[in-house]
Amino acid sequence: MAGSPARLLARLRAERARFAGAGEAATREALHAWAEALLAAWSGGGALPAFEELERLEGDREMTTISEARLGKWFDDFRAEAVVQGLEQGIEQGLERGIEQGLARGIEQERARAIERSVARLRRQTRIKFGAAAAELVSDALRGGTTETGLDRIDDRIVECGSADELLGRLRAGRSEGGNGYPEGRPSQA
Repeated sequence: MAGSPARLLARLRAERARFAGAGEAATREALHAWAEALLAAWSGGGALPAFEELERLEGDREMTTISEARLGKWFDDFRAEAVVQGLEQGIEQGLERGIEQGLARGIEQERARAIERSVARLRRQTRIKFGAAAAELVSDALRGGTTETGLDRIDDRIVECGSADELLGRLRAGRSEGGNGYPEGRPSQA
């Protein structure tokens, strides 16, 4: 496996053998520092045995066994920590998305309920002021759907109009021109 502790150790052993002479100690020390930095990056702080210890154990099978075991454990720990971090991050992102979607759905549902309440209020106001037949006609006019602003305009029309015929005429005129009962725009307050 590319980038594994075992391959790192094998590469370090091969390079140490290549530079085995007494005059190459500085090169071996540089290789040791390189391998140690790479291991620390992989394992989040793991370390090789000290350079002097490796020099002392050179050629000894004990060095290979100790180092491979140590490197393998550090790498396994690092991988396990990465998996845990990945899971935690996934859970956090999932919760954030769920909250956002839940809020958006809740807002949309509340907006729909607010419109339903406004429509019921408009029917009731129309029934009280102009009678049940006019309330049914207003209900029919509202079936095509409307916005909160449109409902407010219809509410204003109910207050402004003196008869059911006037109300229904203004609502029809506004609907036929794509509005909500205000074909000429909102009337001025005289």
